[in-house]
Amino acid sequence: MKSTGHIAALDGLRGLAAIIVVLFHLFETFSKGAATQVLNHGYLAVEFFFLLSGYVLCHAYDKRWDTMSFIGFMRRRVRRLHPMIIFGSIVGLSLLFLQKSTLFPILDGVPLWNILLAFLLGCLMIPLAPGLDIRGWTEMYPLNSPQWTMLYEYLANIVYALILRKAGKRTLCLLAALAAIFLADLTLNLNILSVYGDRGDQAYTVIGGWTSAWSDVYIALVRLTFPFLAGMLLSRLQLGIHYGKGPIMAALLLVAALCCPRIFPSVPWVNGIYELLCVLVVLPLVLLLAKAHPVSESCSRLCVALGEFSFPLYLVHFPFVYVQISLCERYPGNGLLISAGCFILMLATAWLFTRINRRLS
Repeated sequence: MKSTGHIAALDGLRGLAAIIVVLFHLFETFSKGAATQVLNHGYLAVEFFFLLSGYVLCHAYDKRWDTMSFIGFMRRRVRRLHPMIIFGSIVGLSLLFLQKSTLFPILDGVPLWNILLAFLLGCLMIPLAPGLDIRGWTEMYPLNSPQWTMLYEYLANIVYALILRKAGKRTLCLLAALAAIFLADLTLNLNILSVYGDRGDQAYTVIGGWTSAWSDVYIALVRLTFPFLAGMLLSRLQLGIHYGKGPIMAALLLVAALCCPRIFPSVPWVNGIYELLCVLVVLPLVLLLAKAHPVSESCSRLCVALGEFSFPLYLVHFPFVYVQISLCERYPGNGLLISAGCFILMLATAWLFTRINRRLS
């Protein structure tokens, strides 16, 4: 841990979670459904990212509002987040010509102006209207689907700066408790508000959020709200579990939670309970274990490097997954080689953009 209060272990965990997300998406190409997916709960990394975001925002900015305006705060956040959003869109556009597949049913017939509009709106963080989709998957950002999480990250930043930074601990507790109810509604497939219909094999999971359909907006907000509030609350309460091997235990627990196979796949509500407990208990426990004990100097350098690398990796990897899907369909006997090649290219591209982003900042 640096004297500035920077918590290197959290950087390392962010990098670890980003790598798991990448591997999750690569394995998803060969999956026969959510229950059989390798690294089965890798998508819970999104909840972990939101948890870290709430914690880090409070940790970094709570004491700076006497000398910082809302505009100044947003300028800092845009400078931190937006270059990689643009880089991700550039990668998505550049690799589009390699993405011919029957799994992308409308891509071949999409006019150039529509593709360029998707690129422009993606760079501006404006969701694409469903009628202008270029792939047939109704994604908000069809050139780089995971960008949807950044839309909600920006939303959380704005709400924090305008409202939540002034909220006391008791208010945050009440809001987090309310958010936990909606999280249970989603993971236990209760659908109390009748927002979503039959979710198929995604029932009893948090999977979703990347389209502009109202049901997906609801899912995205549920996925964002509790982790973000919990991160803020843990920062404000200044809690931590003081254990010498806490960062190592945190890393092992995170890997176990995100990579756990589907438990009793024939009884889907069991998975709902598992994901609910992961978000409510396990991921906050990971944060508490990691934050309270400093890591060694050499480990700190590795963690910081992983943290710096994680954001570019997350925001450039999915265009390569589109390519992987297309190539694996055309050359089904070479799936392992194709996936390994795409993984290497993801890492190389993320490293390149890490260097570029470092110079820009």
